[in-house]
Amino acid sequence: MIQNFQDLQDFDQQFLSNQKVGNLFVIFFAFCISFLCVGCQNPDGGNKEAKQRERIILQAEENLKRILQEQETNFPKEKIISLIVNKVGQEPSLTDWVFGYPTTCYGYYSSPGDINNNVVDSVYYYAFQDACKGQWGFRLELYVGAVFAVPIPGSKQLKTISILCKENQFAYVSRKNLSPPKYKNGLLSCPPKTHQVYFHDSSSSAK
Repeated sequence: MIQNFQDLQDFDQQFLSNQKVGNLFVIFFAFCISFLCVGCQNPDGGNKEAKQRERIILQAEENLKRILQEQETNFPKEKIISLIVNKVGQEPSLTDWVFGYPTTCYGYYSSPGDINNNVVDSVYYYAFQDACKGQWGFRLELYVGAVFAVPIPGSKQLKTISILCKENQFAYVSRKNLSPPKYKNGLLSCPPKTHQVYFHDSSSSAK
């Protein structure tokens, strides 16, 4: 009888402990749902979502700009413009949204560029939205950049020129239809429905 009573007490304590854990989980889950739905419930929610989206886009721009700058720095030593290891974007975790902002929405890619009488070497670099679609409802502008190694006029030396282009707002360019930047007659230009956000000419910076 005493043993049965002790077992009952142990069961009650375990039940209360499990109930507390369950209550904490429910509270945390409700907090997460309210955070994600703040745009529906709070007039300021749309602004918060827009700011979060803008941070994600600007981070991708900085990441791709850093890739271009690494190539600019390495070319004088390596004499080659390198491809990068493709990095596919991943769906963010719930904690990324609750306690910060996602950093994995974009994937980063590269492909060999044109080589001709005016271009010794070139590589195209891309930042595409691979994740943060679906339930997150984000549409993030894509980026395309390029680094060209070209002869310096009147010299046997080479220089690099780089450009980074961002998709125009509401242009809705698909990655399949995206043209790369063009180098023609000594000028570097962005493809249609994009605009320049970064440019660098190594010969100008060396002066």
